[in-house]
Amino acid sequence: MYLLVGNWCPGSGEKGFSVYEYSDAKGELRFLKHGCGDIAASFLTKGACSPFIYATNETDLLLDGKPANQIVVLDASKMPDEIEPVTRNPSYGANPAWICSAYEGLLSHCGFGKSARDN
Repeated sequence: MYLLVGNWCPGSGEKGFSVYEYSDAKGELRFLKHGCGDIAASFLTKGACSPFIYATNETDLLLDGKPANQIVVLDASKMPDEIEPVTRNPSYGANPAWICSAYEGLLSHCGFGKSARDN
């Protein structure tokens, strides 16, 4: 079993995702790899009916006067070998950039009340 950890850090600290292997029998974690150092992953959630993991890329940057935060999609079925986003979509939300999966399997972003399905 694998554990994906989002690394959010203000400023120039280490960002991205870290993958660990979890041993249920021993209750131990073993670090495997780190990737996507340009993504400040603050919140993660698994899709209700899919192999995808959704994460926020939380920044303080503005693009055309709007927050440049993103919703990043990762394919859990490709881990631990691959830690690359399948897609990156603007979330249009301000910090903090929360994320959750709804009962219907839809993804919500709680910034300005706009959801990823509206993009």
